[in-house]
Amino acid sequence: MKKRFQLLALSVLCAVFAHAQFVAPSEGVFRIVNVGYNAALMENYESNEVFCTATIGDADDFNQLWILKKEGTGYSIQNAYTQAYIQTGNNIQEKPYWTDATPKTFNITLGGGEKKGYNIFDPSLGSWGLHSKGANARVVRWTDCDASQWKFEKVEVSQEAMTLAQAEYAGYLKLKTEFEDYCTALLA
Repeated sequence: MKKRFQLLALSVLCAVFAHAQFVAPSEGVFRIVNVGYNAALMENYESNEVFCTATIGDADDFNQLWILKKEGTGYSIQNAYTQAYIQTGNNIQEKPYWTDATPKTFNITLGGGEKKGYNIFDPSLGSWGLHSKGANARVVRWTDCDASQWKFEKVEVSQEAMTLAQAEYAGYLKLKTEFEDYCTALLA
């Protein structure tokens, strides 16, 4: 009897721990991982396209880190490296998501199915939301399934490290602009 109770208690703890990876989002810094492909949400800062990568980085891989900020009844989702926000456009199925400087509010709700991840969607466009097209693919607008569900992994990052990463990106943008201006002057 004692052994059965111990096994039952252990089973309950394992179930609670297993579900803990799907922490309800709140304000803070997170790595957002697709449940269907176990791929991290990223921003291609050259094209501003949102995509997933199967190569999940460390806490200092700021391109894979997202800052959730409470906006009314939902959240804005801002890239920790570029400081750009995820955007959605219109009702077109498979419309890619992108980033820009304007905060956009998304609702985040517990999804269905056996994996129990979260759906991220623009409430003005209905319940279709962020969906990964694959382990190394772009993120598009789609309906609820495993590839449309996400888990939020809280990441502890110092403000100093965040500021340094953002300054690095600003330096990259400045260098890119100077190089493009130099090339334009040479061609003129």
